[in-house]
Amino acid sequence: FNISDNRLDTAVFRMNIYNFKNGIPFENIIQKNVIVPLGKQTGRYKVNLIPYKLEMKGDILLSLEWIEGSHTGSGNGVIFLSASFLNSATWHRITSQGEWKKAIGLGVGLNMEVQELPVP
Repeated sequence: FNISDNRLDTAVFRMNIYNFKNGIPFENIIQKNVIVPLGKQTGRYKVNLIPYKLEMKGDILLSLEWIEGSHTGSGNGVIFLSASFLNSATWHRITSQGEWKKAIGLGVGLNMEVQELPVP
């Protein structure tokens, strides 16, 4: 993902990957926590998922869950990820167990490189 603006001293995110059921994000398929600690950096941020040996089928949702952080002395405790209009939708929820909502027309730029497994 790309951080376009960062007004935080520190932040910690958990990366989640959900499968879908009935067109809604359903179950996190990652068995171990993927913790993403951020300082004040901006720009491209990469997370290596190879050690997690994930196998995915069908559509998935890659998400970042804000689990800890502090704001700067100015009180502007915000972080902006790159996004674009008229793109695929963005799913969001207020709390980790809250109801998923879909924001149409705005796509947050979370990208993933995947490799197809050979057919046995």
